[in-house]
Amino acid sequence: MNKPVIMISSTFFDLKLVRNELHQFIEGMGYESLLSENATFPIDTDLNTLENCKKKVELYADILILIIGGRYGYVDEKSGKSITNLEYIEARNKGIPIYVFIENNVLTAFELWNKNKDNDFSSVVDAVEVFNFIERIRNMDSIWTFPFNIIKDIENVLTIQFSYLFKQSLDDRIKIKKTENELFFNTLSTQALLLAVEKPQLWEYRLFFQVWIDENDKNYEKIYTYKQGLKFLRSDVLAMNDFASWGNLKFHEMEGYIENANVLVGKLAQEAFGPEGCPGNASDIIMVAKNLAKVLDAILDWCIDIHRIKSDVPLMKVISILSKMPTQMINEMISFPKQALEKTVKALQHIHDEKPYQLEMTMVFRLLFMDEFQQAMDEFSNYYIQN
Repeated sequence: MNKPVIMISSTFFDLKLVRNELHQFIEGMGYESLLSENATFPIDTDLNTLENCKKKVELYADILILIIGGRYGYVDEKSGKSITNLEYIEARNKGIPIYVFIENNVLTAFELWNKNKDNDFSSVVDAVEVFNFIERIRNMDSIWTFPFNIIKDIENVLTIQFSYLFKQSLDDRIKIKKTENELFFNTLSTQALLLAVEKPQLWEYRLFFQVWIDENDKNYEKIYTYKQGLKFLRSDVLAMNDFASWGNLKFHEMEGYIENANVLVGKLAQEAFGPEGCPGNASDIIMVAKNLAKVLDAILDWCIDIHRIKSDVPLMKVISILSKMPTQMINEMISFPKQALEKTVKALQHIHDEKPYQLEMTMVFRLLFMDEFQQAMDEFSNYYIQN
């Protein structure tokens, strides 16, 4: 079994001693530390420094320890953010535990900066972006921060917090064991599993969209192949006089996919969410989301299958348009759960508002190029009759 990987994120030169001490502390506890300056830091030679650091959070980090001192660090020109800032964002997106430590003098200056942002704090920080970063962490993201003067302060806090995290993991493990679908739950991503077990606010919708996204991500290669128009399977020849029966079959298949999607979204998802004021059914929510991803998978196969067809020139125009007709559906089924999850998480900020906060999300399935398809069919029919 692999050890938990704990990544230390901070500027390097001003916090070098802190990083080195924490490396030894983490390794001494039996965990694996991940620091960019260590020889064990896995480098992808095809990526630059920024991309390597972000990728390591995405691929390896189970916990992020963020240490903020007086330096903002190297700034990425594209985003305008420091590497440390971007590592933090990557960890937030991944949903792993984040422990933030801020040097005491910086934290004191931050409180003064909050009261008068025109003052000069260059004796404490090298850029005001340090304060902006802290403000985002504490005020916008509501992440708990710990002050520190010496390294021992950080070690003491982590010793306690890791014990809490271990206890929480044991509690979550018991909850999963008690479910009827333990193996089913074990197929979930970390983010989805936490939502299914801990059931935070709006968990039903967040779980639904997260599982849907995760399942779509498993189809990344097929989605890429479709979007790029790549063909790897052998071609099938379709005679012109066989097109009518073949075309009817393809339309019937697509009607079935659309019907399945409408039933899943319009009926089964609503039943899984449960009536207002009552908790939803996590297993049913997961199953509906997984089946929506299966619908996308089937539509992609449908398009790829049509791409394999070869026929006489007059018919190829019809086939080409037919293969493009589900484009909107495919794009919608990929983008909708991501946008919907973002909106749902954003709605949490308004959950205690006095006025009701209304959240509307609409997904529409429609086939494109219907007029073009009909025109191409008319041209083909005329050609077929004349020849």
